[in-house]
Amino acid sequence: MTSTFFSWGEIDNAIVRIIKRLSDIDFQPDVILGISRGGLIPAVKLSNVLGVPLKVAECSTYQDKKKVRRAAVQLDIAAYHLKKILVVDDIIDTGDTMEAISDALYGENYFIATLVNKIDIDSENIFSVKEEKPDTWVCFAWE
Repeated sequence: MTSTFFSWGEIDNAIVRIIKRLSDIDFQPDVILGISRGGLIPAVKLSNVLGVPLKVAECSTYQDKKKVRRAAVQLDIAAYHLKKILVVDDIIDTGDTMEAISDALYGENYFIATLVNKIDIDSENIFSVKEEKPDTWVCFAWE
């Protein structure tokens, strides 16, 4: 297994690239939904730069340190109805979290932005700044 480090400078550059992508697709979010825990730092940075309120969603693929079959999302979806939602996470590792979030937000106007993607995804509403191989261990500056 290889490893890579995502520095604070790379994180700041990733925020700029995400903002450019949002501009390119004319997506102006009403709310940013940061995925706890890894998505919170980039979500806060985006919230500050864009001046958009930040909310937190808990989504876990682990329970009692064991991987579960299905990611569990804790989210009050009614609070986001008819809003443009920017979902922010640090990494798409297996895709389980993004699948659970997409299912929870089905029918809503949302866009997903991540710093790193390790799987092959064919979706117009997901943007990842950096691609890595599935067997790469990614360490972020805040870890």
